[in-house]
Amino acid sequence: MPSRVSDRHLGLLVDALLATDAVPGLNGPDIIGQTLSAANLASIATGYDNVLTDDVYGDVLFAYERHDDGAYRRVGPLYTYKQVECFGEQCIDWPDWDGSAAQHWMAALSDHLLAIIRRDLPDFDGKDYTCPEYETAPWGVPDDFDQI
Repeated sequence: MPSRVSDRHLGLLVDALLATDAVPGLNGPDIIGQTLSAANLASIATGYDNVLTDDVYGDVLFAYERHDDGAYRRVGPLYTYKQVECFGEQCIDWPDWDGSAAQHWMAALSDHLLAIIRRDLPDFDGKDYTCPEYETAPWGVPDDFDQI
């Protein structure tokens, strides 16, 4: 069952989308984050018969915070790639995920990050072939992300 991704997780994804220009012309960090958050919540709602309560999902609105700026540059493409994969897993139960803006943005970001990673690790695929940095990165962005 999917779970709610943290605002820190959303912040990293938004920062990576804006910093890498993986989706040219994409702007408006709050709207990007809210779109990603809505996809995650829709996936969770699917598992709860489309009934969500505050204790399940918390605050729907996402606001890009100053601390999110620079998050991608701080952790790099391998860590961020794992968080893109994690986010996709948390949204996959939403029937409209395929073809959604959020799915399109995550696919573009994933492709962009893989191209960067494969400059140094040509066989990297995040599945059969990984590396220690990828393996030790958490599945989801932890609360102490600012200290990373």
